[in-house]
Amino acid sequence: MGHPILPNLSLIEQTGYNPLLRGPAKLGIITSPLKENIVKQLRINDEQCAINRYVWRNLPKGLNTQLMERILYYRGRAAFFYNEDADLFMFLPYALIGGLDVYGRYQKITPVQMGGGQLPTDGNFKEEKPWISGLELMIQYDMILPEDLTLEHLKKSAVIINDYTPQYSQVIIPRYALQGPLLDCMAECIPFMQTALLKNTGISGMRVQSEDEESNVGAAAAQMHNAALNHQPWQAVVGSVEFQELTGGASGKAEEYLLAMQGIDNFRLGLYGIENNGIFDKKAHMLEAEQAINGGPTKLVLQDGLEQRQHAADIINSIWGLGIYPEINMAMEEALSGMMFEDEEEGAEDNGEYMD
Repeated sequence: MGHPILPNLSLIEQTGYNPLLRGPAKLGIITSPLKENIVKQLRINDEQCAINRYVWRNLPKGLNTQLMERILYYRGRAAFFYNEDADLFMFLPYALIGGLDVYGRYQKITPVQMGGGQLPTDGNFKEEKPWISGLELMIQYDMILPEDLTLEHLKKSAVIINDYTPQYSQVIIPRYALQGPLLDCMAECIPFMQTALLKNTGISGMRVQSEDEESNVGAAAAQMHNAALNHQPWQAVVGSVEFQELTGGASGKAEEYLLAMQGIDNFRLGLYGIENNGIFDKKAHMLEAEQAINGGPTKLVLQDGLEQRQHAADIINSIWGLGIYPEINMAMEEALSGMMFEDEEEGAEDNGEYMD
């Protein structure tokens, strides 16, 4: 009679086999080429929406709106300072080298180079090397009066510009990291829609003879997810009937997936303070007050980002006298207003109403 033993699961997993799933250890979501390409398209669109919300005026040589807003999109915050060696004003990410004040704000920083390496998915940049070794800048959080201004202020000052109001800590999660999961969710809507159109009855499983023939069939949820993303209406499952439904038999209409995608996109725009039709985009005409409530406090969100930039610009101007200032991109506002007006006009015509 044999003695009971406790197998070393870690050694088994090192062979590439997962004893719990009875299959390969790396059984997860199968990549979908269509979804991956849609994510790329959405990322470009998301960046364009973010960096074109505001316009910077009177920027010095070497800086422009697109560059500054792009840095804020990927880093969340950055430092504006004057580089004496290059005789240029610069706007770069930074690393903390000094302590914190009573409000928990950084005191001294050193600029780091923008770009290089792969972007972290959580926006947490670690162990970045200083751009210029030994370069220390003192952060200014308030405007400096002309009588208090010194040469040291001109050469060693830095002003932090935040994309939005910081939360409890001084670390800001960049927009690209915040929006990433939302874009991923949006990108799944079109593959799901294609699968629904391909197989109106949903994802079905084909009967196999035994568990040995259940090749690489792991968790049912992951299997269904993979099938829907990759347009695979037939999946291998163990059962005694000819066909088994993995999703309950019913599948949504194409219109439902597109409406879901549109609702998520409206939510995404609302996070930037851009006016939209709200998460629940009604098919019928909406009154202006109803649309405002559904869309959420978008103007407050847009105003928050503007005030962060305006406050930083006031400090910059008090030190270097550049006269820079940010403002909301009116071209974006006019374009969105035109789109909203067209939607209201179409809704009025559908209801038998006439616009003046």
